[in-house]
Amino acid sequence: MSLHRIAVSVIAVVLIIVLYSLPKVVIDNDSTETGITGKNESMTSHDFKISTSDSVKMAGFYNKISSAGNNKKSIIFADSLANLYLAYNKLDSAEKFARFILNQGDQTENYLLAGNIFFKAFGFSKVQSEVTKFSGLAADCFNKVLETDSKNPDVKAKLAMTMVSSANPMQGISMLREVLEEYPENETALYNLGVLSMQSGQYDKAVDRFKKLTEINAENVQAFFYLAVSYFELDQKDIAAELFEKVKQMDNDAAINQAADGYLKEINEL
Repeated sequence: MSLHRIAVSVIAVVLIIVLYSLPKVVIDNDSTETGITGKNESMTSHDFKISTSDSVKMAGFYNKISSAGNNKKSIIFADSLANLYLAYNKLDSAEKFARFILNQGDQTENYLLAGNIFFKAFGFSKVQSEVTKFSGLAADCFNKVLETDSKNPDVKAKLAMTMVSSANPMQGISMLREVLEEYPENETALYNLGVLSMQSGQYDKAVDRFKKLTEINAENVQAFFYLAVSYFELDQKDIAAELFEKVKQMDNDAAINQAADGYLKEINEL
């Protein structure tokens, strides 16, 4: 599997997972009582283009955080803003809002929200320093969640993936397998083991993982996409083509459709 194709595939699937579009925003240091700027110009005069609708959303979330009457509401808006910044791969801004959430109280729910933001940033990271930082931050949050919710399989599976990127990747893989043994239909563990199988070139195992995932959740677009890619790499092009067409019918995201079309074009040229 070529590096270019891996990059295209990963980008397309991450878009679906996070439900946003891809690729520095420094929040103004002048703060309000919430610790977050309310200046709309800080969101519009950057070195990246933001859609008009998202600009309006950002302005609204900033204003709502500033005027929120309680921590619970401000946390909800901060989480929305963090994920919106992740849509543009603005990891530093997403990190600020994750830290804001953590500063609102030592609750399990706050660690979970912040951990998920850090985990997504970890997935978007392009350089090793960011990978190390965000995987570590996510792991810290997930460990705090597991102190009070030790049986949470999704959190365990995500924690395992942060370990896979560490100096001891086998520990993370073992944890993923343990989650799957106890929760055979856990989508997070199945998906991550499938991706790891692809990365190691074990496409037959990847097919098993993603096929089961599509049986568990027939609306899991990323599972169908990676299942198609795995069949493609196993030279079962007819099956792959059917699945890529199915993916296009399931989702109208431009990036995933472009990735699927790229594979279909290559199949048709064979």
